[in-house]
Amino acid sequence: MGLLAFIKSIVRPKYGTNRPKDIATLMVQFDSIVNEPPREWTDEVEREVQEAIDLYKKGHAHDERDEVDAAIECYSKAIELHPLFMEALDNRGLRYLEQMKFELAIPDFERSAQIEPESPLAFVALIECYRKTGQSQKAYRTIRYCIHKWPDKSPFPDWNQKYASTR
Repeated sequence: MGLLAFIKSIVRPKYGTNRPKDIATLMVQFDSIVNEPPREWTDEVEREVQEAIDLYKKGHAHDERDEVDAAIECYSKAIELHPLFMEALDNRGLRYLEQMKFELAIPDFERSAQIEPESPLAFVALIECYRKTGQSQKAYRTIRYCIHKWPDKSPFPDWNQKYASTR
C-alpha cells in the first residue's frame, strides 16, 4: 500500500461526512489557542459552527466527485471560520498533498497534529511533505516520534527501513 492510499484509508473512515458532530465543543475549547478569548456558547457561535460544518460537508462532497479545487475552497472557508477545525485541515492538507503542493500542506498538518496528537494521519503526511521539501531533519524527527508513539500503525513493515535514507 502506498503512502497516499494509507493516508486515505485513515481519513475516509475517520472523517467522513458525519464526523464533525462534536467539533463545536472542540472549537470553543481551543479558541484561546489562536489568540482569541474563550467565547460563550451563543447563537452566533452556533451559527458559525454549523456554517463551518456545512462547508466541510460540501468540501467532502466535492472530494467524492474529484472536484479538488472546489473542495479546497470549501475546506479553506471552514478553516477561516474556525482555524482549529482538524477535519477540514486534514482534508485540505490531503488535497494539497495529492497536488504535490507540499509547502501548502505542511501548515495544515502541523496544526492538525497539535490539535489531535493521538492521530497518526497528520504525522505520516508530514513525513512525506518534509521529505519532498528537503527538510530531512524534520522528517527524521517526525519518523522517530511515530516509531515511538505508534510502533504497530506503520504504513510500512519497517519505519526505519523505509526512511533510512532520511537521516
